[in-house]
Amino acid sequence: MKIKLRNNLFDMWRSRVNCGLELNSPHWEKVLQQVQGTIVEVETDNLFRDQYDTVPIPGVSSLGIRAMAWMVEEVIDDARPGMARCGFCGTTTKDNAPCTVCKKETFLEPFTSRTVNV
Repeated sequence: MKIKLRNNLFDMWRSRVNCGLELNSPHWEKVLQQVQGTIVEVETDNLFRDQYDTVPIPGVSSLGIRAMAWMVEEVIDDARPGMARCGFCGTTTKDNAPCTVCKKETFLEPFTSRTVNV
């Protein structure tokens, strides 16, 4: 699974008033400038509906980055169709009840495959 980050990501980030990020972070600004417009691999062990954790990006981040949905232009080879996240224990599992880990039946939140647009 991969994501294409927006070409104007850095400018979008700087224009967001309440994005929950430290706006005066020189390190984060440098990271965004380096990754904007690129396609990066997503770590699929823990999937989310509205955010993507990337694998380490050589020369940018040894831990990877967390990209929020608004930062993403396209999801490529989405691994989430047919999968769900358990709202009780956080496990990514098949889109069927009960959860394979905690066995809860009413907490599954199915993922949807779509291209994210702002």
